[in-house]
Amino acid sequence: MNGPAGRVAVVTGGSGGIGAATAAALAAAGARVAIGARNATRLTATAERIAGGGATVYAHPLDVADPASVEAFFDGVEATLGPVEILVANAGAARPAPLEDATTDSVVETVGVNLTGALLCARRVLPGLRRAVPPGDLVLVTSDAGVHPRAHLVAYSAAKAGLEAAARALALELEGSGVRICTLRVGPTLTGFADGWDPAATEAAMGVWQAQGTQRHWATLTPDDVASVIVDALGRPRGVASVLVELQPVP
Repeated sequence: MNGPAGRVAVVTGGSGGIGAATAAALAAAGARVAIGARNATRLTATAERIAGGGATVYAHPLDVADPASVEAFFDGVEATLGPVEILVANAGAARPAPLEDATTDSVVETVGVNLTGALLCARRVLPGLRRAVPPGDLVLVTSDAGVHPRAHLVAYSAAKAGLEAAARALALELEGSGVRICTLRVGPTLTGFADGWDPAATEAAMGVWQAQGTQRHWATLTPDDVASVIVDALGRPRGVASVLVELQPVP
């Protein structure tokens, strides 16, 4: 069986942006979808929108950086939909600032959501992914900031680079299991990721990025662009793994 049809698929950070688009695309492809995020209001609205098309959707608040929240979320998914067969670890957070000006809370949150949270969720579902027939799929959404680090996003760049290293190490642990890992390295995408950023801090960061060449143009991907690639990767023949896929907008 290829693709997501009939399988239980979890999307973290599923209340908006790439996560919401991916959940909708997986549901359209026939998956039974579970979404989790910290913003309960947006999460409920997203679930209702997807379910309006006739899909099966489970939504529950989730803070991926909180181990207790992770356990409660996946317990709920399994009780409602069954064992998880696909995990798209998409939750992300960042706030621009030079590291010396960044608050302790922002550094801890950034690493917690982008790196620790993805690992906690992956650890929770790995036994089920091994047992699934066919074996399950793990998609880790990273950023080109992990390989082209950005000033004013030091913790975010480090966390995404760390997640890619974790994906490579985990692939070694899973050799022979049939579980596939796809690292999806995403370039600039027009989402609500920067909602709530301080305007002055954002302007300062963008000026530095332009000067240093990490923001060479203003072309962006859409969340639907990214979601389509995730569904495509999941639909490849079982003997084929999309190990690392980088998406960039055409300037």
